[in-house]
Amino acid sequence: MTLIKNIAIGFLGFLLLCSLTSLGMFFAIQNSLLNEQTYKDIVNDIDFESEIQPLMAEQISSQVPSQFSSYISQDFVNQLATEALPTAWFKSQLNSVIDNFFGYINNETTDFQLSLSFAEPKANIREKILDKITPLVAASPMPINVSAILDSYLVQMPDSINLKEQLPSDALSTLEQAKSILATLKIALILISIILIILIIIVSRELKGILRSIGGALAIAGASLVVSAIVLVNLLPTIMNNIGMQSNVLSPLILDVLQKIFASLSAQLNLFGLPMLIIGIILFAFTFVLPLILNKSNQKDTSSDVKKKNKK
Repeated sequence: MTLIKNIAIGFLGFLLLCSLTSLGMFFAIQNSLLNEQTYKDIVNDIDFESEIQPLMAEQISSQVPSQFSSYISQDFVNQLATEALPTAWFKSQLNSVIDNFFGYINNETTDFQLSLSFAEPKANIREKILDKITPLVAASPMPINVSAILDSYLVQMPDSINLKEQLPSDALSTLEQAKSILATLKIALILISIILIILIIIVSRELKGILRSIGGALAIAGASLVVSAIVLVNLLPTIMNNIGMQSNVLSPLILDVLQKIFASLSAQLNLFGLPMLIIGIILFAFTFVLPLILNKSNQKDTSSDVKKKNKK
């Protein structure tokens, strides 16, 4: 009977370990990968002037009308990319997309609109090129209609890009299913953990066995989360860097963003893992002190009973 009881407690403890590990992983992911502030922090950390604006300058330079080539230098194009596409514009556009996406995810809005507006950059580009070229063209022996050529160039640039249209047709339904699954999974993991703890208490009926089972599960689950955090911070970025250098698929900017995401997830894993590990160790260690406390309590009760009998 004792053997069956110990096997049952061990099995329940193992299930509790799996449940607590999954629960810790879930909350860590929810507070990092599924948290809009994670991505806003990444946007605020990106150095747009050195990482994004040079790419924009290359794009502008490659599409400048041939009639303007003799009037526009690369230095001007670089300056144009910085002034017409400022860091503040990039951040406001990306933060707007993040707000709308997570607002939809968190049921704060039913309007799922992901778009980038280029109306302001187009106006800035037009104004600055006109200011630069118009005086030069006026002094040229062969003047050209700068405004008309520039408008025909800018008309190719969209006023906005609807990111929603770039998504697969079933993306919204998939997103709705994912929202439902995550909500159900969260409740299920919490309930399973509570039920397993109750079952351990019912089967064990001994404080020492209860604390040892729960403490051991907490400690191992916490250790698993901490180890996962260490792997994410140290091993995975190294592997990704090697892949990026060998295949040239991942740009330095994408690698930097992914590393920041992994760092955020790692911090959350530690945030949940370390308390679980510490509490588990304390509960498990307490089971070795508990017999001493109970023995002293029994000795006091015994001596108290003896004194009462002597008085009688």
